[in-house]
Amino acid sequence: MNKTDFEKFLKDNVVAKKEEVEIDWDKQRQEWLDFVDVFYAQIEDWLGDYKNQGLVEYSYTEKNITEDHIGSYYVRKMDLTLAGKRLTFDPVGTLLIGTKGRIDLTGPRGTIKFLLADKLSKGMEFKFKTTIITGNGSEQSIESEKPVEKKAPEWIWKILERHTSRISYAEFTQENFFEALMELVNG
Repeated sequence: MNKTDFEKFLKDNVVAKKEEVEIDWDKQRQEWLDFVDVFYAQIEDWLGDYKNQGLVEYSYTEKNITEDHIGSYYVRKMDLTLAGKRLTFDPVGTLLIGTKGRIDLTGPRGTIKFLLADKLSKGMEFKFKTTIITGNGSEQSIESEKPVEKKAPEWIWKILERHTSRISYAEFTQENFFEALMELVNG
């Protein structure tokens, strides 16, 4: 690379940096905290009758999370007691690959992960692009699929399933939620 090529590279990247979208990290953090509150409100609704009958108990404590760009913040952690067993809903964070956030539910028999994922997503997908570089300096891209128009995701809570080698998501429904609780208490 000669001096002219190097200068062009520097100038191109300065322009590209100016075109980057500014991210409002405070807004991202608040959006995440709002999603966590919605998650807990749904759980409280599903468990309401059982709490009124004294069959389950839950309480909240504050947890500190520190994430790149967002900084340090507090989020509620939920402790749930049912059938003599204690389970904990523990928010992990919002800056995660392939998801807008995650809450882990830990109990005596393991951990279940709840993900804030795009409504249309059925699981993690990995796409690869292959580039062939020939001896004469030219490149040829091989793409397996045509590009798809991207639209803004609609974030909803889902349950991570890992019963196969493929990562997939189950809908966050009352039935699936109770099944997850039973799995962590009874195995």
